[in-house]
Amino acid sequence: MKKLFSIVLLALFCKASLAQQEVFKIDYTIAIDEDLKSEMENADSEGESITNMTLSLLEGLAGESVLHAWIGKQNYKIESKIFQQWIQLTDSKAKTSFRLDTEAQTFTKLPYDDEPDFSNIKFDNEQTTMIAGFPCKLAILEVDADPLEDTDPVEVEIWYTEKIPQIVWGDYQYLKQIPGAALRIGSDGLSFEAKTISKEKVANDYFEIPENYTEAEEESYQIEDTDLGEGIIAYYDSTSMLFGLKDADNNILTEAIFSNVDYFVNAVAIASNEEEKMALIDTKGNEITMFIYDYIVFDPELNGYLYAKDETMSAMDKTGKDLWANSFESINLFSGNYSIVISDDKYGIVDKKGNIVVPTEYSDISANDSKYFIANENEEAKAYEIKGNKLVLDGYTYLHISNAENLFIASKDGENYGLINKDNKIILPFEYEYITPFSEGKALVGKKNSDEGIMINEKGEVVSN
Repeated sequence: MKKLFSIVLLALFCKASLAQQEVFKIDYTIAIDEDLKSEMENADSEGESITNMTLSLLEGLAGESVLHAWIGKQNYKIESKIFQQWIQLTDSKAKTSFRLDTEAQTFTKLPYDDEPDFSNIKFDNEQTTMIAGFPCKLAILEVDADPLEDTDPVEVEIWYTEKIPQIVWGDYQYLKQIPGAALRIGSDGLSFEAKTISKEKVANDYFEIPENYTEAEEESYQIEDTDLGEGIIAYYDSTSMLFGLKDADNNILTEAIFSNVDYFVNAVAIASNEEEKMALIDTKGNEITMFIYDYIVFDPELNGYLYAKDETMSAMDKTGKDLWANSFESINLFSGNYSIVISDDKYGIVDKKGNIVVPTEYSDISANDSKYFIANENEEAKAYEIKGNKLVLDGYTYLHISNAENLFIASKDGENYGLINKDNKIILPFEYEYITPFSEGKALVGKKNSDEGIMINEKGEVVSN
């Protein structure tokens, strides 16, 4: 009998330890619009310079996944990938929240206040948009001017979806009054927004503090050394407020002369100096290019660098040699073989050689892949083939690239979404409140008045996760 009892107990224990739950996973990134970049270029005062140093740090992270969130019905986990790495674990039922220092393997209990008072949040039920395939509503946080610090009033736009439970972290405590997950938080040209949303299955202990973590006496905010890859480490000088480089053996390679240094890719990194000009440097801190650029970003699809100088943008390789003769007002990161560009406030498409394959004559191009692009004019969305600039689909208020071959996410009224192919054949009926782009052949869809998402394949068939 004892043996039988032990076997039953063991079976129950194993079943409990392997228990899983389905959660949303959101990858967030940073976006900076062109007007803000222009303001940065024209800023001269010391105060603006400090602000620009921070914005320059963020600019190097634009388009990258800088924060991950896993969201269950009562638990969520947030992992930061910028500056200092940390994890936050929150249980809304138990009303507990902990911050984990992954390097020191320590945790700190955070205050939990489920009734904050942010009376300066206004909800706009008229405006809606789609972000990462989810319908979003708008809330506006009004931040009053501070006469002591001579600051102007600020409005923070919060686009949120009620289809995903609320998450809160850091200085974003006002999100406790938002009835759903914030997918975009933006003000004055700088926004923090969802890049991709998917569903995953995780073990129930995924939201628990690891057993090997100990409670920290106090939290430290000192800027620590940062591993930039390629055996190079950035160290911070608190006197000059600048960064220098050293190797893994702590041998100093450069003095603290950089306001920011990005991660190394193929032995090349993007760095900024005190004047907030950018350059490419090698693993010894030597200049590959001069510090003459207003903006540089590595584009993995292009395997090169997009840069801004003298109010125009173009592309160069890792030696600083221009890849193109053409230049534009703005260039997006490449999606497949093509990128969206702007000249004279008109949109077009270029290939990886900088050749204009779709003339810059559209008032807006919202997305593209290696075959199609979406143009929006007069409140109508249209899909075109890039080669030949041939119209494929029209008559919709919303169209988006689905990441599946010849399929589009579409809506005629901005409320009910479906899938159509290039021949305008309906693959998934217009019965869904949201449809995410496909990832590994699957997409998440949701019907109105339902909290459960449904996973489908590229044929519109329901599949398991």
